[in-house]
Amino acid sequence: MKLSFYPGCSLEGLAVDYGRSIDSVFKALGIDLVPWPVTGDLKIYDMTRFLAEPALIKEIKKRVLKPLSGLKLVCYYGCQMVRPPRITGYTDYENPQTLDRITAAVGAQVIDWSYKATCCGAGIGIGRRDIGDSLAKRLLDKARQAGAEAIVVSCPLCQSNLDMIQINRLERPVPVFYFTELIRLSFSERGNPKWFKTHFADPVPLLNAIGAI
Repeated sequence: MKLSFYPGCSLEGLAVDYGRSIDSVFKALGIDLVPWPVTGDLKIYDMTRFLAEPALIKEIKKRVLKPLSGLKLVCYYGCQMVRPPRITGYTDYENPQTLDRITAAVGAQVIDWSYKATCCGAGIGIGRRDIGDSLAKRLLDKARQAGAEAIVVSCPLCQSNLDMIQINRLERPVPVFYFTELIRLSFSERGNPKWFKTHFADPVPLLNAIGAI
């Protein structure tokens, strides 16, 4: 299978770990990512919706070597990925499920919560840093209250916003994973701590605790 892949502006900078995990996961699934653009009529997916298709979930489960059992997390979609529904096509935009299905497929314990599509404040953070920080901190607090040890995302801006706000905070860190990082981890007998070197909220102690690295 071949897909035309639009990488956006972050995968070689802010989200380099994301880019590397995407490459690794799609190679493991036998899917070639070809340069953008490709002409002709195309069916367009966001990456989570594509990988959450039943056939792809089945392929993901087949390739799991190290289930991420013991990892308690919440899925965070943010406010842009699923809205506006007339454009994105999401009918469950208040309670989306694609990330939930993917992370459950690799063995993680997905905790339901009420903030998965709530704004993280990244969009307003430059003009009103105080509001942006307040929104991000609220999400981290709500994730902890739900019993989560980590957050999984698909958006580089959401990841960086929720990750960087934790610099120099005294509370227990809540690592913020890209969903493809978790798939890559589950496809390996033992993960490499270097895969997470750009994270500010260090996930290595948590992954050590569940025997994933």
